[in-house]
Amino acid sequence: MTGTWYTTNDATFEYTGLQLEVGTSATEFEHRSFTDELQRCKRYYNMYAKGLNVYVGSTTFLYSSSVAITPFKFDPEMRATPSMEVSNFTNAYQLYINGSGTNFDTFASVNGINEKGGNLNFAHSGTAGQAGGTYLNNAASQVAFSAEI
Repeated sequence: MTGTWYTTNDATFEYTGLQLEVGTSATEFEHRSFTDELQRCKRYYNMYAKGLNVYVGSTTFLYSSSVAITPFKFDPEMRATPSMEVSNFTNAYQLYINGSGTNFDTFASVNGINEKGGNLNFAHSGTAGQAGGTYLNNAASQVAFSAEI
């Protein structure tokens, strides 16, 4: 490295493992595992499901003859009530119920959402009380939640 790198246009200085502290005395460097860091990040942004044939939630049930609900929970809890980011294109999702699959384009809404979880709702014609599974029907499909500062 030359001694004049800082005077060069578009020069970069890359570092890793930096810990900044307020005050006059330094503490031990805090080492975190990848798993711990990922769990901390999921409190702010959670890519809940992404890709082909990935299930969303645990079980979807028909609340009425026209509304399906998929409950979900966050692990870890989000830092605040998040906003939802979902794919919205033709046949992005599929509900598999009663021995067959039915495609749908997007989740109509999310209700009861808080930092612990909520319910994804979408229109579906069927018999109230039936249950099945909802999954992503396209490699570009995703369900994510954001509670950024």
